[in-house]
Amino acid sequence: MKALSAEYEQVSLKDKRKPHEGIVKTLNSLKGRALRYIYESSY
Repeated sequence: MKALSAEYEQVSLKDKRKPHEGIVKTLNSLKGRALRYIYESSY
């Protein structure tokens, strides 16, 4: 979780004007990571 919040901080710092975009990017990377984990663990 610490890595995720750090990642979110970086993204939101880049997008000061659009803070919700940082949340969207974080969620998208989370989703990608979760899908990759599920895909790899199924083998």
